[in-house]
Amino acid sequence: MTASPPAPPTAGSGPGSVAGSAAAGNPNHCVRCGRAGAPRLPRPPLPGAAGREVQARVCADCWGEWTRAEVMVINELRLNFMDPASQPILDRQMREFLHLQPAAGAAPAGSTAAAQSPEPAEAAGPAKPAE
Repeated sequence: MTASPPAPPTAGSGPGSVAGSAAAGNPNHCVRCGRAGAPRLPRPPLPGAAGREVQARVCADCWGEWTRAEVMVINELRLNFMDPASQPILDRQMREFLHLQPAAGAAPAGSTAAAQSPEPAEAAGPAKPAE
């Protein structure tokens, strides 16, 4: 009886209540693959709240899939990390891939879509069939 009441207060409390609710409800349930008892990440893979959210909600196998897909995303979208707009684009792609909700403080979401739209069009436009 005592174990049931502590679970709801833990889910609603704390600065990262999104990650906290996932961890309190079912700590081994991955939001991407849906496996119960999936292997967890031993530590947050990213700094800050984003890393804690990924650790709490995504299994180690899905994170491994993202690290392989991340290289393809960077190459396909021609992301240049000297450009400050590239990191929010990669963050949005990561969240979509891992089935995480968009970051609450992601103000450049509109600019992310705008910055991302020309990339695929440019990639398709200057192709070699112009000869």
